[in-house]
Amino acid sequence: MTINYNAHHAAPGAYGTFTLGHFHTRGGFGVNDGRAPGNQHVYAGYTRDGATLQCLPFFEPEHASATAAFLGEHGTAEVPRKLQAFAEADIQRKLGWAADEWTVPGFRLRIDSPFGPIPEPAPATVEALRRSLLPAVTAEIEWDNSDGTTEMTGFFAIHFAKAGVNLLSDDSLTGLEFTGSLGVATPASAGVRVIVGPDLHEALAARVPHVLFSTAGIAVLVPAGEKRTLPLVLSWFVPGIVTGRLEGSYYYTRCFASLLDVTHYALTHHAERARWARELDNALEAAPLNPSQRFLIAHSTRSYYGSSQLLEVAGEPFWIVNEGEYCMMNTFDLSVDQLFFEMRTNPWVVRNILDSFVRHYSYVDELREPAGENLFPGGISFTHDMGVLNRFSPHGHSSYEMPDKPGCFSYMTQEQLCNWILCATTYVEGEDDDAWLRQNEYVVRACLESMRRRDHPDPAQRNGIMGLDSSRCVSGQEITTYDSLDASLGQARNNLYVAVKCWASYLGLARMLHRLGDHATGDQAEAGAGLAAQSITAKFDPALGFIPAVFEGANQSAIIPAIECLVFPLEWGDADAVSSSGRFGSLIQALERHLGTVLRPGLCLCDDGGWKLSSTSRNTWMSKIALCQHVARIVFHVDQPEADAAHEKWQKEGCGYWAFCDQIIDGKPVGSKYYPRGVTSILWMENFSCKVLGLITLQVRRLRVLETT
Repeated sequence: MTINYNAHHAAPGAYGTFTLGHFHTRGGFGVNDGRAPGNQHVYAGYTRDGATLQCLPFFEPEHASATAAFLGEHGTAEVPRKLQAFAEADIQRKLGWAADEWTVPGFRLRIDSPFGPIPEPAPATVEALRRSLLPAVTAEIEWDNSDGTTEMTGFFAIHFAKAGVNLLSDDSLTGLEFTGSLGVATPASAGVRVIVGPDLHEALAARVPHVLFSTAGIAVLVPAGEKRTLPLVLSWFVPGIVTGRLEGSYYYTRCFASLLDVTHYALTHHAERARWARELDNALEAAPLNPSQRFLIAHSTRSYYGSSQLLEVAGEPFWIVNEGEYCMMNTFDLSVDQLFFEMRTNPWVVRNILDSFVRHYSYVDELREPAGENLFPGGISFTHDMGVLNRFSPHGHSSYEMPDKPGCFSYMTQEQLCNWILCATTYVEGEDDDAWLRQNEYVVRACLESMRRRDHPDPAQRNGIMGLDSSRCVSGQEITTYDSLDASLGQARNNLYVAVKCWASYLGLARMLHRLGDHATGDQAEAGAGLAAQSITAKFDPALGFIPAVFEGANQSAIIPAIECLVFPLEWGDADAVSSSGRFGSLIQALERHLGTVLRPGLCLCDDGGWKLSSTSRNTWMSKIALCQHVARIVFHVDQPEADAAHEKWQKEGCGYWAFCDQIIDGKPVGSKYYPRGVTSILWMENFSCKVLGLITLQVRRLRVLETT
């Protein structure tokens, strides 16, 4: 497949990335704003004669020299002279879990963005945090003039959209800073110099850097018959308050004093970071997965970290994952899916998000029957998100949800209630954190009561699934996380997907209550799961061969996400709950028949073999596909490698400019671009507890060594 696609090269918790890889478009730095790839031309390559400049194709082919703006009527909009991109056929690319490498004859560029466990800030030392929260990516550039008969000049330069370049004020470094917040640097050495000018040709030709302009980088002389390899650091540093309402600053500013401090640290640890990246790449390569699965895991992990943000708010750590191009903060629909990756790398951030929702973004509502006027007691739930574009929403409110909406932008009260329950259960079961569970016992009990009330005001008429809408909707109705799909996955009430989510939520509540020693109430929660299972199973339509997506209005849509929430009992180790011969055997058998029917062309299979979440919508979401694929493989032994190849093609060809994209129609992105949620694909790595978890454990040991020294 094509190598022409952008990928994030990101630093965990720093909400920053150096995006690169898509040909003939801009990329580069994107910091403190995750709406799109950077707005810079990136030049990486060499010249042998000073006239023809050969570069990797990470720039727009036609843009004027910046001198035109100064020359007025005497100016010209000529294309910079003799700027030539290497042919795609001559470029080789290898994308790993942490390293991304391009090779052409005479030139190689590798960017490393390793990741691992972030220690919880409170007990961690500054040195351990510096290692984990470094706001930079490291690179290595090699120019090979072994076969040359004349001198080669190599370069790595960036054309910024506006002026603001300065040379680094440190004689041990060769590099530059842009507006004081972005840095490009290598250790000072013979034959290496800073270049700045109105375009790349003039920057290379100038005797001294012309800092009035904004095409800037480094150049290196490579004599005939020699090679030259340079370590490079691409760094950033954003001081001060960066969020509103809840005022937060980047936690890394507690560990680093300045952009220079970041740059020195990254260069000092350059070799270690390269080794760390290779370890991650090798671990993914050794996983028993097909090449398409490996690519999708690597690609989505990068996008997740590109959206991640660790703040200090009121002296405490506050973890945020921003929602790709939408920049909504800790969208709960994403948190519940990114949970699986975070539980395998940084479980404390799951607890941090749960606590933040309880403290700042919970509320109590009332309930209304469909088309009814009477209000009934409601209960606790949680907002869709915590804000947008670095602005926290008012407490108890999201940036997304609005009253009087029949579809998109309405409330997701039932689903967000389920999301808190499922995240909490997964965290407690994974970490055995009974102390945290006891501290939140009142929340768990409130969640159980809220689940019951959203079913029916009369306990005798409850069936285990959602039947009432939140009063916050006013004249509207509740929706689901699949808000942009049709009614098959849009409407929450009497919805198959939400019904199975309620079933899983009751199971989670039962587990937590039993851990608390309240077996009587735990049994009641388990009974709620039983009611939900019976209600769902009864909706199986033998004539259709599946369970309709909505249990009203003669709906005949077929959906794959009916199986999605089986993932939670799997994560909790409750194999019986998802067994066809277990205590919910009738439900599992019905879902198995359901999946066998819907996973066909004309229903939920695309023409290219990719998966489509609903038979009545062309819109499909990659993160949810990955999650459902995991359930299909583990519970129902359904595997379709041809689907993985189709999904890889969607990301590389259809979504190439936007890095990882979630929302796809006909192989092309229609929304949810530059998105973090694809890390649900980590579920495919069943050997995580062996090779990969062993690697993460190795990183933890290294951090502990740092803490003790």
